[in-house]
Amino acid sequence: MFEELCQYSNKADIPLGAVLISNNNICRFCGSQLRVKNRAKQVAKVVIYDEQKGTFLASHYTKFCTKESCKFRQYYGKYTLTGDDMYFDPDWMQNRYFLSTSETAFDMDLLKNFDHQLLIGQISYQQKSRIYNATNGYDANQKKKKKKAVPDLKENKTQESHQNLSTSESILEERKQLDRRRLEDGHLQFAILRIMESYPDEFNCQSTSFKDLKELLTSITPVFHEAFIKRFAGHSCTYPGCRNVLVIDGNMKISREVCKAKDVGFLQYKGLEGSIKSGCLKSPAFESRYCEDHKDFACELKIASSDETASANENDTGEMFQSGPVTRAMAKASGDPSGDIPEDGIIEKILDVKITRAKAYYKVKFLGQKEEESLSWEPEEDVPSHLINLYKSKIQLNIAIKETNYNGQLSRRFISVPKVTDEPEVKRQKTSVEIPKAGVLFKEKFNINCNTEKDKGKRQRKNERTAGILCGLRPCGVFVTVAELYGCESNSQVYAILHEALRKNAESFKMLEYLVYDDACHLRKYAQNPIRSELTEQTKTLRDIEIVVDKMHMRGHVDPWCKKHCDSRKIEELAEVDTEVCEQSFSWLSLYKKMTRKMNQEHFMFLVLYLLHLHNVKEETKLLNGGYLSAT
Repeated sequence: MFEELCQYSNKADIPLGAVLISNNNICRFCGSQLRVKNRAKQVAKVVIYDEQKGTFLASHYTKFCTKESCKFRQYYGKYTLTGDDMYFDPDWMQNRYFLSTSETAFDMDLLKNFDHQLLIGQISYQQKSRIYNATNGYDANQKKKKKKAVPDLKENKTQESHQNLSTSESILEERKQLDRRRLEDGHLQFAILRIMESYPDEFNCQSTSFKDLKELLTSITPVFHEAFIKRFAGHSCTYPGCRNVLVIDGNMKISREVCKAKDVGFLQYKGLEGSIKSGCLKSPAFESRYCEDHKDFACELKIASSDETASANENDTGEMFQSGPVTRAMAKASGDPSGDIPEDGIIEKILDVKITRAKAYYKVKFLGQKEEESLSWEPEEDVPSHLINLYKSKIQLNIAIKETNYNGQLSRRFISVPKVTDEPEVKRQKTSVEIPKAGVLFKEKFNINCNTEKDKGKRQRKNERTAGILCGLRPCGVFVTVAELYGCESNSQVYAILHEALRKNAESFKMLEYLVYDDACHLRKYAQNPIRSELTEQTKTLRDIEIVVDKMHMRGHVDPWCKKHCDSRKIEELAEVDTEVCEQSFSWLSLYKKMTRKMNQEHFMFLVLYLLHLHNVKEETKLLNGGYLSAT
């Protein structure tokens, strides 16, 4: 009966699979009555994806304020006050459907069930959409045939049949397959609203506005991150070690692709001196390994062929360039021993140009390179055309610093700009940029023979990635802190992340006595640095706390000092404590590695935090049922 109703109403171009209209009749802005006016024009066609019924069309009605001067609009589950900023209704969960865009809605049960499938079955958005399409008999891989200059008879018949369809039938025919991106956008909005309900002290639906999902994630994620740590850092149950033990470890598999510009980004933490090199934290632009800010200023090293290497020794080229090999590529190919040859870099400015019979070469200065150093000559095909045009137009490049603050973590990125910008977050710096010098956060050399240090570099990849995430867990399996790692899992980053967690949640960690880490010996030496350990109350805490190696990784620690001071097996109080809880939890968390690879910073952190939130709620329920956690 439902299918017949949908077919009949769609043919009449009045979809009646569902009618989406808000129950609210009072303007939230001025208190006047709401009504639907000129119904024929105000009805919108919405595609609904339903777990039980499949895909069908619905009619969506907008309510307007009866006060002429009021711009309030009431949609199904959402509303606007005076402009384009959208707000969620406080009772959105009571609706049968979730309106993600003006043209798309989801059955609420589909989104609720997907939460369980995501957490327990590690079902990705791509897999869920394929399952939905296969269950309902939709061909998700069907592609529209391109029109030919002379269509054949079969194509003419197909076009005629499409022309006979109503607008509603055409919309349904085009969109009945569930697209992965639509599901992801809809579920992310749903997840954001669930988080708002779970953290009422930090969020309020009626005070949170947005224009698009990217803007919403950007504003929500830092607050969610801080609220997550605040809530679960205070977790304490009767499970062995939960009260006074924190187990930390890095997960390199949960990472994301970032801009390949390496020497352009640095992190600073409140209360700590010095900087940590992070590279650019933004995602690569489409069909590029660099972000939008750096793709027009990046110069990658391309290894020269044997013919190109030989040409470097030709008389005419050698006379023109007196400083040795012509390019970085030729220098590397010929085994030139002079200095370090940068693999790639951001060009700060072009200094000169030389024209040979074959091509033009540009003398460039890379960001952070000193004027007196041997500068590089690059062939014209390797220098971005954008920079060449600026050089020919005699437009001088300037360096700007973009600053962002993410919950106390200050990120600075160097970018090249051809003219003064009016953006408030950009600070002008007209002189050459000097890369920050080593401070108390930088790597130190320790007289320890354990080959467990993690800041010795990382695997080389075509596309740059972050170094994963650093997680802190209680022995009972509850995540209490998480942060993104950049470059590598260095002592400086681990220390800074711990310092920030202690600084913001001192009361929750006041009972902490033991910190378990697989590279505890180097971290312990780092924390006991006499200068660093006196900077703040948190550095004193990290100096005095017992930092030990978990039982599983202790076999790789061979230094006598480490065996004496960092062996958790010698501490009687840790005998019953699960010091391998990170490894156990990572076996589940690492299954999401393919989902996170292409996400930007806010999207990545929100999904990770949402997964950990769902995991913690499930773990606390198990602890409650097991008698380890009280109901209060």
